Amino acid sequence: MAPTPLSSEKFAEVACSHDAGDIAMGIDFSTDRTATALAVIAWPAEGLRRLVGLWRPCDHEAVAEVLSGSRYAVAAVDVPFGWPVSFFDMLTEHQKGPLQHDLVPGSKPAETWRVDEVALRHTDRFIYQRYGRRPIAVGFEKLGATAASWALIEPWVFDAAEYRDGSQRGNLGRVVETYPTAQVLAWGQQGVLDPNGSDHPARSVPTVIRLARTFSIDLGHHREVLESSRAVCDHARDAFVCALTAALILREPEACHPMVSDQVANAAAVEGVIWLNDQRPSISLPQPQVAAPTLPTGHG
Repeated sequence: MAPTPLSSEKFAEVACSHDAGDIAMGIDFSTDRTATALAVIAWPAEGLRRLVGLWRPCDHEAVAEVLSGSRYAVAAVDVPFGWPVSFFDMLTEHQKGPLQHDLVPGSKPAETWRVDEVALRHTDRFIYQRYGRRPIAVGFEKLGATAASWALIEPWVFDAAEYRDGSQRGNLGRVVETYPTAQVLAWGQQGVLDPNGSDHPARSVPTVIRLARTFSIDLGHHREVLESSRAVCDHARDAFVCALTAALILREPEACHPMVSDQVANAAAVEGVIWLNDQRPSISLPQPQVAAPTLPTGHG
């Protein structure tokens, strides 16, 4: 069974069957519609928790329509909401002429400046230091194209830059940035290859099924997609983890936090801030019997 394409009408059919305050949405966002997936968990204050929607592919127009005009409590999206302030400052200075610096090209300080200080957002650096997983540099790598695609959706979702920090938008559904790989790492899973060769722990079939069991999520007929070994279903599993993060922000807000230090919160809000559930006891997740390579980079 393959996921079905997203439309705002199909989303509305699912959402109308549940209280809007119980709807948690997760989106694995990509420039490629076939690699964009959306999952919906209905998590009432009391009663059965269910995965009630799972769609892929998702056109960007449909994603914008769902986020801007549908009933939901929290949506967690796997995409950078912005670029590093330091990257913007570097480009601004470069437009004026050669950069004024005393760094020796190729030296350790120069490489630190290039791959860390300019390339990473504050929230990316926080994730790297805490979990040992270095997100892709949004300004320097292909992820920049994904962020640019999100920038076209952002006006449908936010009317002010400060909402990039994941704060509530009045009476509208809350939209936050998340990172499913780091979320699974925060719950105790290691960054190793799963049996299907994926280097994303969030995409491991055993991990996702264990998470559903741990949090008592009824997967219903969507279980077949999440258990599929087909590579295209990796995005559906990522979307499920994003939706789980959104549900925990909704029901356990005291255990969910922005991944950034208070000292740089203002700058980080301009860049976007990753939100994770990071205070639950470590969850015992299955460890694939595959030798672990050096951790690759990746946001998603």
